[in-house]
Amino acid sequence: MKLSVTDELKVGALTIIAIAVFVIGFSYLKGATLFARDQKIYVLLEDAASVSPASPVAMHGIKIGKVKDVVQEKNDSFNVVFSLSINKDVKIPAKSIVQIVELDLLGSKELRVTPSDAGNYLQSGDTIIGYVQGGMMAMITEQLDDKLGPLMESTVPLINRMDTLVMNLNTSLMEGGEGSLDDMLGSLRRSLNNVEGITRKVDALITNQTENIDGIFSSANKLTTSLADNSGKIDSIISNFNMLSGKLSVLEFENIVNSANNIVDDIEALTASLKNADGTLGKLLNEDGIYVGLDSTLSSLNALLVDVKANPKKYVSFSLIGRK
Repeated sequence: MKLSVTDELKVGALTIIAIAVFVIGFSYLKGATLFARDQKIYVLLEDAASVSPASPVAMHGIKIGKVKDVVQEKNDSFNVVFSLSINKDVKIPAKSIVQIVELDLLGSKELRVTPSDAGNYLQSGDTIIGYVQGGMMAMITEQLDDKLGPLMESTVPLINRMDTLVMNLNTSLMEGGEGSLDDMLGSLRRSLNNVEGITRKVDALITNQTENIDGIFSSANKLTTSLADNSGKIDSIISNFNMLSGKLSVLEFENIVNSANNIVDDIEALTASLKNADGTLGKLLNEDGIYVGLDSTLSSLNALLVDVKANPKKYVSFSLIGRK
């Protein structure tokens, strides 16, 4: 089958497009830009630190370009020259420093630009100095050293003190020669033997009293079961006892209150009768004549008793035979 001119043109166009796409993609992967005129900045370093073309270039945390090429070239104290493709709109101050920074533990790296305070800016084709920053592991190690340094400084004296303590203990144990240490071990052995003997006696005692112990536990189980079975009755008895105690308390309190009320009523009645002049007690308390009469009567009675004591024969006459 023969192809027409139109088909051949289509195949050629598609081939050219495929080649162009391949070249553009390959160039992009290498960090090159075909359609933009970027700035070209060179960086001198002692070591490439495994940075490959197309690695990102950042400043202030923003990506500003890529690594276009890495060339090994001896230049004074520098061994590697990086060719950077920087966006044309980015202005990098002169005397800025570029450092290779490790982004993660997997080894991903970028070139980080630390801008200076210079008033003028780098032009395309200028060269600046770069250096390699310690990796993530180096940073972690440095932080651990910062944290553990003071701890180690405080630990060393403690270890020395422990060493001195152990040496002093050794010396104390060996002061009396081998005999003193043997005596100490012998005492420890005898103590262990005594403990073992006591353990055997306790074991034998428990073995001999197994039946009694089982009986005690059996009785305790029966008592517990009985209490559990009669818990309702026990609760009822306790409830009735509480009710009875409450009633007794109420009754006793009522009796006391009633007795007190009766006593108060009697006292009030007595007080009223004393205040009343018509009654006997009221007259005694309120009228002087009765008091004077009683006092006079008592005085006469007293004089009579005195005379009776002085002249008993005057008032009493006895005769053993009879009166004539």
